[in-house]
Amino acid sequence: MEAFRLLSHNITNDNYKIFLNLCFRYCTQFTLTFHDYNITSNYPIKKELEPFYVKTIQTYHWYCYRTYEYPLSILVYRVNEEAKNILLKYYDNIYCKPNFNIEDICFFKNNHIFFGSVSHEEIAHLFLNHQHNQFSQFMELANWKKENIDGNRFINFNYKSILQK
Repeated sequence: MEAFRLLSHNITNDNYKIFLNLCFRYCTQFTLTFHDYNITSNYPIKKELEPFYVKTIQTYHWYCYRTYEYPLSILVYRVNEEAKNILLKYYDNIYCKPNFNIEDICFFKNNHIFFGSVSHEEIAHLFLNHQHNQFSQFMELANWKKENIDGNRFINFNYKSILQK
């Protein structure tokens, strides 16, 4: 598994659609982070994604992010064509802007991170395996740089234990 940091400012419009298509093809779950600390708020996107909802994770540590005052509310969803269309309805970029207090889309394949983002910092990484055709498909969409993440506790995080709870 190799990590690639997004160097481009963002992935938008048609490239965003292609990017989502690829993530939905290769992944089994995705997450969104709710930053208003009141996840009971009635967000239209949250309501539309309800059929694909798996669970909510309350944590102080997530992909490239740590908080000390309030836990993050991470909502986990199943990958589904209809869920992808809902994301496309609300967003045209990987940083979920405008964010409606919802940010940081991440994708997982069998409880292992595949793509992670921190919207307000514009940080994103892909975690790819060269055995599949994934590498070239994603590299065509944006400028990525291979990055050594050994020892980086903000990226090397045990998502599997949290996602399986």
